[in-house]
Amino acid sequence: MGVQVEDAVDYLRRTEPDLAGYAPMRIDASNECTISPDILLGLFKDITHYQPDLCLLMSSATMNAASFGEYFNYAPIFNIPARMPPVNILHTPPTEANHMHAAVHTT
Repeated sequence: MGVQVEDAVDYLRRTEPDLAGYAPMRIDASNECTISPDILLGLFKDITHYQPDLCLLMSSATMNAASFGEYFNYAPIFNIPARMPPVNILHTPPTEANHMHAAVHTT
């Protein structure tokens, strides 16, 4: 059984509202179209008002980093270029039109 992010964050907010023992925090794929990263970012911004040293690491291949930096009081942004492995394109041979002929004349 898994734990929903919202449930975990709600529990932490009730038991340790400043999240003092949880720094730095990391949110991966922060551009996903789900409510979890949005809730976490809002809670994190609230916490930084009374714990300004709290560190957040966010990663995403497609997010608008400038907008997030602005949202968090012009936080520093580090761009790390991704490495692309070589891509080999392979094509399968065309399908056989006459299966009986192909079965008889094998190589």
